[in-house]
Amino acid sequence: MIEPSAVRNLSFTVDYYHTTVDDVVGNMGVAGILAACYPAVSGSTATPAFCGQVHRAAGSGRILFVSDTNLNLGQLRTAGIDVSARYALPSPVGRFTFAFDGTWLAFFDRKQLIGTTTQLIKGKGNYDLGALPEYKANVAANWSFAGLGAGGVVHYIGTFKECAAFSSDDKQYESTGGLCYADPNAPSRQVGSNVTLDLHAGYTLSSTAGRTLFLVGLNNVFNKRPQFVYAAPLANSDPATYDFVGRFFYGRVQHTF
Repeated sequence: MIEPSAVRNLSFTVDYYHTTVDDVVGNMGVAGILAACYPAVSGSTATPAFCGQVHRAAGSGRILFVSDTNLNLGQLRTAGIDVSARYALPSPVGRFTFAFDGTWLAFFDRKQLIGTTTQLIKGKGNYDLGALPEYKANVAANWSFAGLGAGGVVHYIGTFKECAAFSSDDKQYESTGGLCYADPNAPSRQVGSNVTLDLHAGYTLSSTAGRTLFLVGLNNVFNKRPQFVYAAPLANSDPATYDFVGRFFYGRVQHTF
């Protein structure tokens, strides 16, 4: 942590991480399952175990859903930089605090079995291994004065690329399963950034019985919808990345002795 003496109540940290995990247990991803069942290389054999995870409607053959359960995968390597900053500003009308937490993803690579061969998938900036944007951040501001308090948080999720489930050569659905690494020239779309705002306000009542907090809040103020991700496992989006609830109010009463 760095606390510059020239600016009181300011602190920030910069952390670099570089991690390698062998024999990862996790989800292969819908795009990976489709690529294993419908291999991109001509003459390659589909993997029946993965084809069994693709559930289709009787008669029409339409895909209903893909079972993406935990599997024994290969090696995972990732690196990036996390940045945090905090600043407090006392004033005659109360105390203001500001916070920033952001991350930059340098790379996110995973070796895993696709069909009958082990391949290196570079997930950063693509939807090959889930939503892995290069940048993500949260920015918060709070105010407190004589028991009153209010604040807000802005959540930012950056952009990433989603590839179509066919190659640039033959335009066949089976060709790549939607993996960007399998064909960098495959038709693709850029999934836009997502920004949501949460607000809250409260009052703390102090008494001989303790402190009672009355708090109300409004999450996702502008009712921002999740970004469309057509290769995602649920409702054309990714519930592990985006807010599916939408705008909602809440209230809380908390007492401490």
